[in-house]
Amino acid sequence: MADGKDPAEHRSRLETEVLEILERADKPPSNVIKFKSEVRRRRYRSMAQLARLATIHETVLEPIFLFGAMIAFAIGGALLNHSSDLVGSLLGYASIVALALLLVTGWRAKSRGQPIKRWRGRDIDLRPPRRFR
Repeated sequence: MADGKDPAEHRSRLETEVLEILERADKPPSNVIKFKSEVRRRRYRSMAQLARLATIHETVLEPIFLFGAMIAFAIGGALLNHSSDLVGSLLGYASIVALALLLVTGWRAKSRGQPIKRWRGRDIDLRPPRRFR
């Protein structure tokens, strides 16, 4: 600069590219990038909520829960049938649906039929993680 020359003339191509990259990195992100990251964040949150709901769904379809629901609906339908025919009938139908779900989930579990793999006396699970099921 003392000799009156521009410092840009002394830079190599690599230095110029590095300076351009640093200048771009200093700029705030564009609205498109912000929008894409927000969409990605929301999608991740919704997938996490869906995974939690799937876990709850698996819990509801446990055989012991379905058996208890079937018995409770049947007893409730029998007790309430005299006071309200509609409620008694609905509880009876709910009991039949619970029985059907109990049978279907039992068949579904048997149809998978993969033997449990063991290693050193311990059961191992080779299924994909829950988020991919």
